[in-house]
Amino acid sequence: MNLKKLQNPLLVVLAFKILFVGLIYQAKAQGISIKDSLQTLLKTDLTGKKRVNTYNLLAKQYQRADSLKVAQFSTKAISLAQHINYPEGICDAYYQLGYNCMVRGYFKNARQFYEKIIPLARQATYHKGLHQAYMGLGIHFNFQGKFPQGMEYFKKSLKVAQKANDLSLIANAQTTLGITHYRLGNTTKALRHCRKALNIHQKLGNKRGVGQNYNNMALIYERQGKYAKALANYQKVLQIFKTLKEEASTGSVLNNLGNIYRIQNNYSAAIKHYQESLKIWQKVGDHRNVALVYTDIGLTYQVQDLFPQAIDYHLKALKISEKIGEKSGMARSYYNIGAIHYRQKDYTLSRKYYLKSLRMFTKTGQKASLIKVYRGIATTYDKGNTPSRDSAEVYFKQAMKTTLEVDNREFLGKIHEDLGIFYRNQQKYALSLAHLQKAIVIHKKQKQAHYLAHAQVSLGNTYYQLKEYPKAKDLLVAGTQLAKKIGATSTASLGYETLALTHQKLGHYEEAYNSHLLFKTMSDSLFNQQNTRKIAQLEARYRFQAEKDSISVVNQREKALLRAEKERHTLLNYLLLAGIMAFLIISILIIRQHRLRLRKNQLIQSQKEALYQANLEKEQIQQTHLRKELELKNQSLMSQALHIQQKNKFLEEVKSALPEFTKESKKEIIPQLKKIKQIIHRGLQSDKDWAKFQHYFEETYPQFYQELAKQFANLSPADFRISALLRLNFNTQEIADILGISYRSANMARYRLRKKLALGTDDNLISFLMQFG
Repeated sequence: MNLKKLQNPLLVVLAFKILFVGLIYQAKAQGISIKDSLQTLLKTDLTGKKRVNTYNLLAKQYQRADSLKVAQFSTKAISLAQHINYPEGICDAYYQLGYNCMVRGYFKNARQFYEKIIPLARQATYHKGLHQAYMGLGIHFNFQGKFPQGMEYFKKSLKVAQKANDLSLIANAQTTLGITHYRLGNTTKALRHCRKALNIHQKLGNKRGVGQNYNNMALIYERQGKYAKALANYQKVLQIFKTLKEEASTGSVLNNLGNIYRIQNNYSAAIKHYQESLKIWQKVGDHRNVALVYTDIGLTYQVQDLFPQAIDYHLKALKISEKIGEKSGMARSYYNIGAIHYRQKDYTLSRKYYLKSLRMFTKTGQKASLIKVYRGIATTYDKGNTPSRDSAEVYFKQAMKTTLEVDNREFLGKIHEDLGIFYRNQQKYALSLAHLQKAIVIHKKQKQAHYLAHAQVSLGNTYYQLKEYPKAKDLLVAGTQLAKKIGATSTASLGYETLALTHQKLGHYEEAYNSHLLFKTMSDSLFNQQNTRKIAQLEARYRFQAEKDSISVVNQREKALLRAEKERHTLLNYLLLAGIMAFLIISILIIRQHRLRLRKNQLIQSQKEALYQANLEKEQIQQTHLRKELELKNQSLMSQALHIQQKNKFLEEVKSALPEFTKESKKEIIPQLKKIKQIIHRGLQSDKDWAKFQHYFEETYPQFYQELAKQFANLSPADFRISALLRLNFNTQEIADILGISYRSANMARYRLRKKLALGTDDNLISFLMQFG
């Protein structure tokens, strides 16, 4: 066939497709990649349009692996297409560039490329190009969480496809409409669109399209909590993509299966599927999806409270995202690391990572992701003091504002409940009631049973605190029954605890007893779950270590195999059979030696770990002993100080009463009263009690006097006494009572001490002394 003689554009495209398919099959037969076959095709005598199409196909092949290659081939396609006046080729190249920008978080650039397609496609009556432009813009808005805007463009793409009467394009538009409804929480409409797309693909015999829509339907079933249906669909999809040998699609399905098993708390199965998915993405060189799988593995360890392993995988994901410049991936990793620090109650560090995530998501414009970040920051402030709680309210409201902007009904209900609980804790009950009632309305409308049950229990708790017990009872009964039905044990336990107290307040003692029994049952169940989780943690730690060792061995083997393969090919061309056998013998010896060395290293590593664990336990026991000893000394020290204070205070009161008594007494007892006054004065000045206090203080803070005297040589014994009492955080009046002096004298002593210590007016004396000892 002489391609140069084909002038009809349709015949040119058909001939190109035949040539391309032939090369692909030949490539598969010879073990060559599609990219290599396309590169080979470029070296042939291609006409202009076929060369443009080949450039665009190469750009598409590199989408998952190399953004620079995508830009390189797309730019070549545009340059040549403009030269030969081929608008269809320009549209396809713009689409590849737009998608390349979008997946890496450059949404503004992506939108510009998609919008360039529209006038070109209309002018050339290129329905596929116009459809792709609308699809790209819709996905562009979906990536940013702007689902209503995305929906409008998908509807436009559907109209274009219907006008062109192209069933394949119609199916693509139905699929994206289904996904968008799914993101908006409307699972019924989502299923309807996906089934329409599925029917079209089945009619066309498009197995790949059939697999994609089974996958989308599985995601919807997962959202609905129908995990058995979701798993069944995923298994169908897996078989389809394995049959088609579509590695990338198989990787996505394996990852989705891992997500299902994680939700069902089957963590070993989840990790297994994630690892299988990871191998595929690493093989095809898709760094973005490698990072996504690392994130999912991190989340699996995170829900098991295995925080070191979780952070390890989140950091791996972060490193890859930084390497490929994917801002949304970096933001996602920052958020997950912040969540781990929150679980560990390090709220300051948690907020630091949440704020990093916030800055990154703000740059990418992904508002749907911003919502959960605002919620996260708000919760870190909510754990603080009153000014911090003011900040918490600001971030909760910002989350609410963003949720309304993107019209995300699922998040809207959660934010209302967050604010309802927040205001209840602040005793702002009117605001609490308003937000919780709105949350219930939204959750009912969205048919979100888990969230509805929790919101009903939360509103019941608010009414209980307001002493409106009949309303509290009705809501708590509804919430606990729903939670029990759907297996939300923690929500049911929380509800039954308050319900028992509510029945008691209403005088329903039998119902109160029954509710308390249910609360205990649920609590025991949660306790058993915690024990099961602890066992799972131990198993997961073992698996994690074994997995790391296994990965190391596999990597070493893969490197050795690749090296051996390369050498084998060389020997096949230049060496005889004797040389091959010699190579094999040497390889076997190397592998055997490597295995012996590996076993030895594993033994040494296990011994090191055992020794480290023993030292760690010993150190913990010593620290516990020292802490208890310090607490005991502190108690003795404070007891002695309070004894001195109470004694001196009592003597001062008696001393101050004697002059009045002397006036009213007979002359013969006045000398005796004066003698008693002198004895009291000597008691106040006695150093015996102070010596005992000094002994306790030096035992508790042995370095205090030495460090203070070393830095300030001009301090007197009285100064040291004042310093010791201030180190224990006694106020001026308490110091006066303990030392048996007046408040004014104690205040003057503090003033003289500040001057000797050279402290400024803004320096805190007690905080300064806390540094010593």
